[in-house]
Amino acid sequence: MDPIQLWNAIKEDLRKKTNEFSYATYIDSLTPVAIIENDNNSVTLQLTSNHENVADEWQTDGNAYTQSFVQSAMMATMSLNGQPTYVMPSVTYIEPKPTQLDLNPADSSTNDPVESDDGDSTVLASNFITKATLNPEFRFDTFVSSDEIERLIQLRKLWLTILEHNGTHC
Repeated sequence: MDPIQLWNAIKEDLRKKTNEFSYATYIDSLTPVAIIENDNNSVTLQLTSNHENVADEWQTDGNAYTQSFVQSAMMATMSLNGQPTYVMPSVTYIEPKPTQLDLNPADSSTNDPVESDDGDSTVLASNFITKATLNPEFRFDTFVSSDEIERLIQLRKLWLTILEHNGTHC
């Protein structure tokens, strides 16, 4: 049995049972690694997560995700193999390793390097470049109706008129 094929079938069933946030956070973020056959004709699907809190949630005894997973896995194995198989999830947290990024070498001398735990890679703060392109559709008049703009202009004119009559100039 292919772990990716099994996981995709389980995810398809879980998507129907869980809300969008839970699915995106606790299910879709997992990566299948391997299938381990157990002695009692059951299997364990090993999954990994880059988020420690997600792995912790799955490792909590009697959590709803594990129970739903087992039910969905029974349905998935039935459709894939013609017979249901008891599948248990095993979710492990894998800490993402930093990589050497050389996006802006001209600025790399201005920052001190940060060594990773294994000493294999160096990440500099200047390696991370934030680029944002504003959408030209998002303009002030997109969010404020023309009636509101006209009203604000009239209020400004009124305010300036009042200030002029009181002898104060802006």
